[in-house]
Amino acid sequence: MGGRLPGAGVLGLLLLALTVQGALLVGGRRRRFDLVVLVLGATQFALHHAFHFSPRPGGASHPGMPDGHAHPVTGPAGGPVTHPGGGDSLDAGMTGAHAAATLGTALCVLYGERVLRRLAALVAPRAAGGGADPVRSAARPVAVPARAADGGPGLTSPHPAIDAGRVPASDRHACGGRRARVRHVTVRPPRSTVSQRTEIPRHDHDPTDIPTERPARSWTEVRHLLVRLHFYAGVLVAPFLLVAAVTGLAYTFTPQLDRLVYGDRLRVERVGDEVRPLTEQISAARAAHPEGTLASVITPPGPEDTTRVVLAVPELGENQRTVFVDPYTAEVRGELTTWFGSTPLTTWLDDLHRNLHLGDTGRLYSEVAASWLWVAVVGGLVLWLGRGRGRRARSARGVLLPDRTAKGVRRTRGRHAAAGVWLALGLLFLSATGLTWSQYGGERFGRLLDAANGNAPALDTALPGAEAPAGDHSEHAGHGGSAGATADADPADFTAALAAARSAGLGGTVEVTPPADAASAWVVAQTDNTWPVHYDRVAVDTTSGEVTSRTRWADHPALNKLSKLGVQGHMGVLFGIANQIALALLALGLTAVIVWGYLMWWQRRPTRGDRPARVGRAPERGAWRRIPLSALVLGVPAVAALGWALPVLGVTLAGFLVVDAVVGAVRRRRTA
Repeated sequence: MGGRLPGAGVLGLLLLALTVQGALLVGGRRRRFDLVVLVLGATQFALHHAFHFSPRPGGASHPGMPDGHAHPVTGPAGGPVTHPGGGDSLDAGMTGAHAAATLGTALCVLYGERVLRRLAALVAPRAAGGGADPVRSAARPVAVPARAADGGPGLTSPHPAIDAGRVPASDRHACGGRRARVRHVTVRPPRSTVSQRTEIPRHDHDPTDIPTERPARSWTEVRHLLVRLHFYAGVLVAPFLLVAAVTGLAYTFTPQLDRLVYGDRLRVERVGDEVRPLTEQISAARAAHPEGTLASVITPPGPEDTTRVVLAVPELGENQRTVFVDPYTAEVRGELTTWFGSTPLTTWLDDLHRNLHLGDTGRLYSEVAASWLWVAVVGGLVLWLGRGRGRRARSARGVLLPDRTAKGVRRTRGRHAAAGVWLALGLLFLSATGLTWSQYGGERFGRLLDAANGNAPALDTALPGAEAPAGDHSEHAGHGGSAGATADADPADFTAALAAARSAGLGGTVEVTPPADAASAWVVAQTDNTWPVHYDRVAVDTTSGEVTSRTRWADHPALNKLSKLGVQGHMGVLFGIANQIALALLALGLTAVIVWGYLMWWQRRPTRGDRPARVGRAPERGAWRRIPLSALVLGVPAVAALGWALPVLGVTLAGFLVVDAVVGAVRRRRTA
């Protein structure tokens, strides 16, 4: 069958991963279950995603991959294209199989040799008259009598062989004929006498039994694991959260900033008594700006706002040129280059918050922040609510308010934790809504909507009796209109479409979008994002003035409603000024929590003269070894599922664990 190998980059990643894995599994003095599972699982996870994101030229799947293990990619039109062989990139069954294989391999690595030795002991019986290995027997602890410190008679021996008189004469002579106190030492004969059989009193141990020190497992170790996870989430991810909080705080006030900077274009000078016809307003805008084509027209949200005539200009790419017209005088107030209806200032702040003006690569920062925010919040809540020091820890006051009598690190910890409790719900909301339109987690959320039929109902824009019905172009409302239209639409048709929509009951601010072709209808969509929201849409045949199709906000699935409302709340639009104040308080509170966290880290530093340090030490590692097996069995698949649902969280967590394991192995070697 054959097939081609992946590229040099993938092979290099494979070689590096296998080298690190072999060094970690074989190089340490003691192989631990947690280390082996983490290394195997992280390596498998990393290699899986490396092959996933490195397809062969042409988009085909790797020939070495079996059927059913191919990965979906994006086609030229933006839709999903499945590789030959079908299947998902990593479905639930495949995830479970990977987890089971990882656990099974770890058990074989750790306990395979011991199991084989026990099987060998059962299959090969001992020889009569002492078939034990003389080397193993000679190396075992034996009872050697020792005289009392004062030279007097020794104490009664704890070894029954000495009291019964079964000790050889040479040993009794060494004891001086008295019963002596016995201490256990290890006797190893010289290499030249290994073949000589020496009768040494010893306990009847199983020669295949290798004594090992097993740490006690307890559910309290879960707390220690959470402490370490919360610590590293705070130290390593807090900078991303701080940047997101500061940029989000700036974005919160964009409505006020837009009015301050662009007020002469967004507002009218004087509210008049009568509104001029929409056809006249569009004609005035086209006379001032004849470039491009008419993409859409947005009616004023309020009596003091201007009408927006949106033009599609090829030179602007995905941006549009928006002309602002006074609806009472039909006078052009000015124009702006907008992005999906946002002003240049709002667009700049939005890019700063989403990707730091670094494009798709910069979006990883915001997704890291959103992916880890809920982990830090939930972990902090569990640690703070689960502490058991005195009555104050179990009282509502002790949970919601810091201890004013505390000093130093305890006072800082109290402020850090109490503020986190007050901010928890809001931060969880920001994390969840931010992930819905993130780069990788948002793609997973889109799959969930598709699987649960949670998308918005499609508006049928095909005109009755049309030969080539078109798709639903109404989703372009608010995003530049119909990109497929090349000829300029008649301004009179805008007026006819708006009149039909008003007759159908669409009030408030609406966006009127011309059809993409002659076989499609006009689309009028409500764009009222403030509670109570209005998102009804209608398709209008301007020739007859009839509404050919309609979708209502009340008919949207629950998941779609939650997603859309969550996005508007995340942007500070849903509840107006109250929404903005709440977001500002969340951003300021998160900033304070992060600062207190770093201050607490600094206050916990060693201050002794012999071992000074700039920051505190990390919590001890090794909690995985002491967690109950039931917690591991349930936790490992749960973490694997989270890593699939939130790929950035899974990759960064695997990276943290591998780095931590490597650092631990290096430190153990240095102290060995």
